[in-house]
Amino acid sequence: MIFAGILFFVFYFLFLKPTASCFDNIQNQDELGVDCGGICDLSCEQKNAQPLEVSYVRKVKDGDNKVILLAEIKNPNFEFGASSFEYSFDITDISGEKIKSISGQSFIYPGETKYLSEIIDFDKNYFSQDISLAQYIWKSKDEFKKPNIQVRENKTEINSKDSIYPLVVSGVIKNIDIISASKVIISAFIYDNMGTMIGISKTELENLNPTDEKNFTIVFPKDIDVSLINQNATRIYVDSIK
Repeated sequence: MIFAGILFFVFYFLFLKPTASCFDNIQNQDELGVDCGGICDLSCEQKNAQPLEVSYVRKVKDGDNKVILLAEIKNPNFEFGASSFEYSFDITDISGEKIKSISGQSFIYPGETKYLSEIIDFDKNYFSQDISLAQYIWKSKDEFKKPNIQVRENKTEINSKDSIYPLVVSGVIKNIDIISASKVIISAFIYDNMGTMIGISKTELENLNPTDEKNFTIVFPKDIDVSLINQNATRIYVDSIK
């Protein structure tokens, strides 16, 4: 029996025992924590980073047959940003059944607050909305720096109802950083005189090199009610990545 036990012990270590790795949920090899640090590429700080926080998810009516889903997301980690994460807006009916889902991918810098938005067709069964976040790829603040983009001369113009675009937000952006921005997403949030958000639209610009500046124009759908708009309350949000 003792000999058989020894044989099994040897056989287990030679053929059955799993090979140590950075994905076995065991602190082994030269790891500083479970599957992190030491021999593993993933630092323990990255592995233990806090998940992104959702401040709110709301519905914004935009025109007659469209609804904008808007979520405010916060990164509680000041040492790490997510160079990529996945999100999914989920729409449910009054019974809690999911009737629509729209997914996407984004990024967020260390300590940043940002906004995610998607436009969907209005559904008469629409009751509530939520968002889920997953698949974070964490990078240190030294690896993942946000380009410094300046916005100026922005204005909100209301045109006649017969115009193709009755509402236009425009301005100038300039890269005042030493880092180039491969993509810049500029969003305009429109409010009424009561401070209620009534519309969102955005545009994208590419390849903004250091010291470069470009004009931007953001247009809104023709069926937005411009009589409600407070032109002085428009907020511009810039999202950029190097």
